[in-house]
Amino acid sequence: RVNVEAYEKAKEGEIEAVTRGARGELKLARAELGRLQERLVAQAAVLDTEREIAALERARAELEPTIARLRREAEARNLRGESLDDLRLAMRRFARFGLAFEGTPDGALKLTFTLLDRREPDRPFAASILVNHLDRYEVRDTYPSLPDPALAALVDEVNRTNDF
Repeated sequence: RVNVEAYEKAKEGEIEAVTRGARGELKLARAELGRLQERLVAQAAVLDTEREIAALERARAELEPTIARLRREAEARNLRGESLDDLRLAMRRFARFGLAFEGTPDGALKLTFTLLDRREPDRPFAASILVNHLDRYEVRDTYPSLPDPALAALVDEVNRTNDF
C-alpha cells in the first residue's frame, strides 16, 4: 500500500528545492541585469558618438529576450506549484476510492487499486506505466501478472487511440 503522505512530502520537498533554486537563479540574473544596466548607463554617459550609443542600445535589446525567458521560467515554476496543489487534492480524493499513485525509480507511474475484490478489499492490483522517449505508453509490470498477449493488445490499443 502506498504511503501517499510520504510521497506528497517528498514531492513537496522536491518542488521547494526547485523553487528555491529558480528564485536564486532569478535573483542572480536580476543582479547581473542590474550590473549590466549600470554599466550601460555609465558607458552612455562618457561616449561621444551616436554609433557607440546605438551599440549599447543593441546590447540591452539582446538582454531583453533573456530577461523575458527568465520571467517565463519563473512564472512556469509558480504555475507548477499551483498545479501540484491540485494534484495532491486529486490524489487524496482518489485514495478514498482505492486508487493510489507512486513514482518509481525508473520514472514510471505505479497505479495501485484496492477495493476491487469484495472478499479482500485491501488486496492490491497494480500496474507501472511509463511514457517512453517516443511518447508511447509502456507497461513495466503488473500485479497480479497479466498474460503478455492480453497486456500487449491493451497497450497497443492505448497507444493507437491515445485514450488512457
